[in-house]
Amino acid sequence: LQFIANAFTAGDTYTFVLTAYITPIATASGSLTLEVNAPPSLGSFNVTPSTGSALGSVSATEFFFNSPDWLDDIADYPLTYEFLYYTATGDNSQPSTLQVKSQKPIATGELPLGLEATGFKIYNYAVVRDSLDASVETSHVSVVSQLVGTSTTDAAANALNSSLSDALSTSDSGSVFSVVNSAGSTLNAVNCSLAVDCGS
Repeated sequence: LQFIANAFTAGDTYTFVLTAYITPIATASGSLTLEVNAPPSLGSFNVTPSTGSALGSVSATEFFFNSPDWLDDIADYPLTYEFLYYTATGDNSQPSTLQVKSQKPIATGELPLGLEATGFKIYNYAVVRDSLDASVETSHVSVVSQLVGTSTTDAAANALNSSLSDALSTSDSGSVFSVVNSAGSTLNAVNCSLAVDCGS
C-alpha cells in the first residue's frame, strides 16, 4: 500500500482495515490506526526593534529574535528553533542564518544592510521544529538602514573582526556563523546612491 507525499492532513487520525475473505461467509480482518504528526502551534515570532542601523554602523543595532509559546504533543519535544533572514524575496533568494537549530527560542545579532530597492527591508524567519521534524515557519520584517560614517566594506570588516573575536573567545560556533553570514550580506549589498541605473 503506497500513498503520495502529503496525502494525509497533519493532526488527523486515520484507520486502515484489511479484510481477508477465507470463504464466501468466513472473513478475518485487522486494523491499524495512524495519527499524523502535526507541527508546533500557537506560538509567535517577533524581532525588536523593528528598525535599526546595519552591521558595521557607528552604532549598529543588536536585534532580538524571540519565538515564544510554541506547543506540541509531549512526545514530540524537545522543540528546536532556527532563525533566518533574507535581504530580498524571490525564487532565487538565499537565506542567511542568524541561529542554527537550537533549543533556545531566542537569539540576538546584528543584521546587514537591506536593499534600497525594497526600502532597506530584511525578511526574518523563525523555523520551529519538533523532534519528528514537523516544522512551522513564521516571518517578521525589519528595516535596516544604510551604514553611517564609514564605507560598507570597512564597516563590515571592522564589525567582523570585533564580533568574531567575541564569538571565538566563548567558543560559540553559532555566533561565528551568524557574524560571517551578516558580514557577507553587507559586503554583497548594492549601493545605489551614486549609480545611474541600479538595475544593471
